[in-house]
Amino acid sequence: MRVAACVVRDNEGRILLAQRRADQMSGGYWEIPGGKIEPGETPKAAAARELFEETGLSGAWLKRLCTYSHQFTTGRVSLSVYVADDWSGTPRGCENQRLAWVDPTRPQVAPLLPSNLKILNLLTLPDRVLCIAPPNGKTADWVETSVKAAHRIGAKAMMLSGALTNAQSISLTRRLNQQARQHGLSVWQSGATGHRAAIRILSDSATLPQAITSSEIYGAFTNTASGLANDHRPQADILILPFYGDQTRIMEELSAISTSVATPVYAVVSEDPAHQRAALSAGATGLLIDQKSSRLGPNQKMQGGLSKEEVALSC
Repeated sequence: MRVAACVVRDNEGRILLAQRRADQMSGGYWEIPGGKIEPGETPKAAAARELFEETGLSGAWLKRLCTYSHQFTTGRVSLSVYVADDWSGTPRGCENQRLAWVDPTRPQVAPLLPSNLKILNLLTLPDRVLCIAPPNGKTADWVETSVKAAHRIGAKAMMLSGALTNAQSISLTRRLNQQARQHGLSVWQSGATGHRAAIRILSDSATLPQAITSSEIYGAFTNTASGLANDHRPQADILILPFYGDQTRIMEELSAISTSVATPVYAVVSEDPAHQRAALSAGATGLLIDQKSSRLGPNQKMQGGLSKEEVALSC
């Protein structure tokens, strides 16, 4: 079954959730307003229609956030999710269901529909991720230094990058996680083939699986906005755009991406504050801060540092 849903936010950044009625499947669960895509209907049109039918809100400037599948006990559902840049009306439960505005980082309602958890995860990604190199000395000292560096730049996540074997990557990430979680940080991990992860960043969109599921968030490096608005091909949940080289072209691509989709875009930048401000001003959702490229200016190409290898976020 094909389903579409639409995210709306209020001025405080809260999102609107609806509770399924007791006589519905998964009664009592809270979800993003949405429903079945009718024959001949586009996912975007279905998302707007379902939002209006369920809440009385008219969404405008809908942009695709993600498309994925979820396996329920009764069957598999393909879900297309959109974000309304604007909306009008007064929310009300048009189908006699409860509505609630919730903080996506700490939803005060429960239970949440499992198929919707991925949406909330995408809406609450960290705005800064620090790329760190493997340790040269004692692992314990490296862990402490990495955590302090993340706090110094205001990062909410760390990514372990560099040439490591799968076993080394998993081992170091586990050590890093022990301290990181105590400080409210998540950890991104390079490679880790076969290691279950919540987020995987791939070298490009061509390596994305044909059927992206709700259990993982996929990201991919990109240099262009071409094809991102196509609703009929697999798309990454997160886009990674190196913010080095031709600044005019990169800014044009960032603008084109933000116009086409609501997909989070992370710009790979140095520790230079001016470089970071330029990326955010150009429309980046978040920053992937590469310590190895700290001496590069925004108009220089990155030499080494973050590679376009697969990285994964271990939760």
